[in-house]
Amino acid sequence: METLKRRSKSFAKQVLCNRPFVGMTALYIVGKLTSNLLLGAGLATAVRSGIIGLAMYVFAALVIHLLSEDRDSAVRDAADLHPALIVFALVFTVLTWNVLYLIGAVETGVPAWSRTTAAWEAWIRDLAAKRTNLEGTGLIGLPYLLLYVALPALVWAVRRRPLPKMVGLKSAVPALPFVALYAVAFCVIGGISATSLLTLMFVLMWPALGEEFLYRGILQKSLGSAWGNGVTGIVAASFLFALSHIPSYVLAGSGPAVLRWSGLLPVMLTSFFWGYGYHRTGVLWPWVFIHAASNLVRF
Repeated sequence: METLKRRSKSFAKQVLCNRPFVGMTALYIVGKLTSNLLLGAGLATAVRSGIIGLAMYVFAALVIHLLSEDRDSAVRDAADLHPALIVFALVFTVLTWNVLYLIGAVETGVPAWSRTTAAWEAWIRDLAAKRTNLEGTGLIGLPYLLLYVALPALVWAVRRRPLPKMVGLKSAVPALPFVALYAVAFCVIGGISATSLLTLMFVLMWPALGEEFLYRGILQKSLGSAWGNGVTGIVAASFLFALSHIPSYVLAGSGPAVLRWSGLLPVMLTSFFWGYGYHRTGVLWPWVFIHAASNLVRF
């Protein structure tokens, strides 16, 4: 009981009293409230939608906190900040430019990249059409692993910096209840078949591995070290994660503009939960799995 009290107090101090976190939650609530009202929801429904979503993810972060030990305090070190932000800027530029090209907003695509990915996507769609047990989900985005994993890994290797820890069971124990929850949800909602398992395998690689490696393993860690505060780094990385979805959600999305923009809010909040889980466990694999399963079961 004393341990729970101590960890609850430390969660309040480290997370709930963190100013960037408070700002993020305020942005989420105001954004959800505004978008729901603009889309015609009643005030009570709009308020409930914002609060319930926030409460669910904060509670999940609290559970992770209660199940895990405090890790070493972040030492302020900005050595990785500039390389990490340069990698992010390059990735974001390629994503945005490619989407603008695909929707006809610019005449030329990203040199070599747009043509290569278009050929890959066409081949995957043709392959999926011929094989009934194969879906293009995940497979179609595999080239992006070059940007999200290979590029930062190469930069970090050249700089002789440690790469994110991918595996480990003991440190991942606090995440196992959530791994089990999403595994059950995947089995119940998606079913167990050759097609669903293949799809899961491919989604584990893209976008799950790619995005977790870059945003959690590289950006979050670099931002947290630069500020000397892990939670602040998580909030900043979550904002960048939401920002990276503007090309697909806003520029290439359909429906009312307010709906497309508001779709970034749960992306930001979900990113915080995954990021906090990685922060407390120090290992990526549970969050790669949870990310993949979440994409497939839609929660």
